[in-house]
Amino acid sequence: MLLLLLAVVIYAVLALATSYLLPFLSVPLVLLVIYALPLLLNFIVYKVQKGEWKFWTALVLPTVSVAAYLLFAYLTSSNGTWIEFAQMNMISDEDMQLDIALNLFDSSQILFISLLFYGVSLASHFISNKVSSKGVKHA
Repeated sequence: MLLLLLAVVIYAVLALATSYLLPFLSVPLVLLVIYALPLLLNFIVYKVQKGEWKFWTALVLPTVSVAAYLLFAYLTSSNGTWIEFAQMNMISDEDMQLDIALNLFDSSQILFISLLFYGVSLASHFISNKVSSKGVKHA
């Protein structure tokens, strides 16, 4: 349980720090912080968690990750930092155009982030259970 509280604090600090440092970060680094780092943190906390808490951890951590994303979205949208970041990093030439979504609260964004965090967490939980029970014979 203490580990989950620590994860909540880490997510809050991460959301605050990223929203503050957003104008100075590159697009790949922002993607890493928004998508990959929460997955890595969730995986580490899940692996360290004891057996009886593993399923609840697989459900709670994605919820905390989505909440941290929503906090980040609120902070950067309310002060205009996200729109400035998106406009600064849009690329367009005759062959290609790269657009960054201007609204982090768009339903497609929230659906994607939710499916990503819950999907990976629950898939790793069920795969981990399958691997750990492989070879165990039930009478």
